[in-house]
Amino acid sequence: MPGSRYDASTKAKAIRLVREHVGDYPTQWAAIKAVSGRLGMSSETLRKWIRQAEVDEGVAPAWPMQHPIEASLAWSVLILAVAAPLASRYFRRRTTE
Repeated sequence: MPGSRYDASTKAKAIRLVREHVGDYPTQWAAIKAVSGRLGMSSETLRKWIRQAEVDEGVAPAWPMQHPIEASLAWSVLILAVAAPLASRYFRRRTTE
C-alpha cells in the first residue's frame, strides 16, 4: 500500500508474534498491546492487521470490516427485501376482504 510506514514482513512478524504469544496474556488485546509496544506501532494498527489477516485467510467474515454506514445500509436493504413482500401480502389481503 502506498504511504504505508510498515512493510509486509513487519506486518507478518507482528501478526505472527501476537498469535504465538496470545496464550501468555489474559486477552488478545493485552497481547496486541505488548507486541505493538515492542515493535513501535499503535495497538489499533496491529489489531486491524490481525482482523484483515483473518478475513484474508477465510477465518472471519469480511462484512464487519465495512464502514458502519455501509453495514447499516446493507442491513436495511436486507430487512426491506424480507419485509416488503410480507407487507404487500398483508395489505393485498386487507384490501380484498
